[in-house]
Amino acid sequence: MSPVVVVEDASGYQGYADSILAPSTVEELSANLQRAAALGVPVTPSGAGTGITGGRC
Repeated sequence: MSPVVVVEDASGYQGYADSILAPSTVEELSANLQRAAALGVPVTPSGAGTGITGGRC
């Protein structure tokens, strides 16, 4: 799978994500994390992207 989403934070540093999930409930978040764990897919949580150190990317 090739990266399809460019992510950027306030630092201006850019990175790539294979996908982005935006669960709207705790249950949906939990289900997504359980599925990722079962498949061995790494997950990087992200905040609002206001940091200036490139941590989001």
